[in-house]
Amino acid sequence: MTSEECLNRIIRAANDRHIGKIQIELHKEIKRNGEARPLRTALWFFSILAHNIRPHKGKPYVVNMFPSIIKIAERNEESIHETLAMSLPKIMAALGCFSSENEIKVLLKAFLANVLLNRQLFEEQHPLVFSVFV
Repeated sequence: MTSEECLNRIIRAANDRHIGKIQIELHKEIKRNGEARPLRTALWFFSILAHNIRPHKGKPYVVNMFPSIIKIAERNEESIHETLAMSLPKIMAALGCFSSENEIKVLLKAFLANVLLNRQLFEEQHPLVFSVFV
């Protein structure tokens, strides 16, 4: 049995009282920003459970989560970026209303810097392909 299957069983078995504890553990794993596989799993499951965050806990999650997301966005692994792209809309649907304009600006700057870096790398590696699309 894989770790994701075990985590699925734990989440399904947990009632509403324990979902908060699971979210905290997932947040700790995201904040740790360790290996790619556990980070991807933690991001995905946190996004699935993000709608369960209580309103009075929303702002603390935003304050602690956004710097972690920025650090994750700076990583080079494509699989992490794919998981982040799939999980961020769900996370923002739950936590976006608690974020300020400045926090959103910092998050967007981190993503734009990564997009520009990836574009430059792509141009260097595949100049002919890029010239066709431009």
